Amino acid sequence: MENTNDIIYSTDITGRITNISPQISRYGYTSEDIVSNNLTSFILAEDLPAVLADVEKTVSTGKSTITVFRVKDKSGTIHWMEDNGSAIFDESGGVIGLSGILRDITDRKHAEDALHESEERFRSLVETSPDMIWEIDPQGTFLYVSPMVTRILGYTPDEIIGKSITDLVPEWGRPFAIRELMQYVSSDGPLSPIEVTARHRNGHDTILEIRL
Repeated sequence: MENTNDIIYSTDITGRITNISPQISRYGYTSEDIVSNNLTSFILAEDLPAVLADVEKTVSTGKSTITVFRVKDKSGTIHWMEDNGSAIFDESGGVIGLSGILRDITDRKHAEDALHESEERFRSLVETSPDMIWEIDPQGTFLYVSPMVTRILGYTPDEIIGKSITDLVPEWGRPFAIRELMQYVSSDGPLSPIEVTARHRNGHDTILEIRL
């Protein structure tokens, strides 16, 4: 296992580390620095409750758990780790310790955080836009609509999501709306904006310019 970047370790029933693979040197430690210390001493305090809960689950049930937490290397740099922990049993089937495989997922976590921040920025732009922004599936059912729908058509987003886009069009205008929207759906190139009549919640008609 010395060719893998994963760290293999084992502890006794109290969490005291009894063995750890050489890969720990990637984090500035020697095996001697780690062995005989409690595993929890290397974990950030904010993450300990979840870690201890999973340890208790493994000890009490014998079932493996996957836990994500942060540790500091010897220089103080924080790393995200994913631990696949399993119980060690004695001959009578009692749990006498834990073994685990630690995988560094720092890059993955940073990528997830960056994606989340980007999504939040996009959502903020969408929800504060003066235009009504929406998303429909190929059948024309609303999957998302921005809060501006309330000001423009009088409905809340929750009242719109799940409805067909043609539900907002007066019956006389539906053939035109369906034809134009089908053209948008089937087109691979840019199309000019179209104007569609929509019915406000209070019953009056309003003209919407749709740009896709």
